[in-house]
Amino acid sequence: MVVPEFSATLGFPEEDRVALNGDHLTIAKYSSKKDPNFVKMSTRLHRLVGEIGKDSDAEENPAEPEQS
Repeated sequence: MVVPEFSATLGFPEEDRVALNGDHLTIAKYSSKKDPNFVKMSTRLHRLVGEIGKDSDAEENPAEPEQS
């Protein structure tokens, strides 16, 4: 089933969209860690968490300005 974009997204400018196959139950509760929807979502979440970590590290440890 395809849902309208406003039902499937939050509307953030750089929002990631992941197409999943199934109905509400099968995309909200995975059958196992090998479920293709679980693999797709967990891979995406790991990547996003890594990006958040990089962004927060950059804010906490900004590069020192070059000395002239």
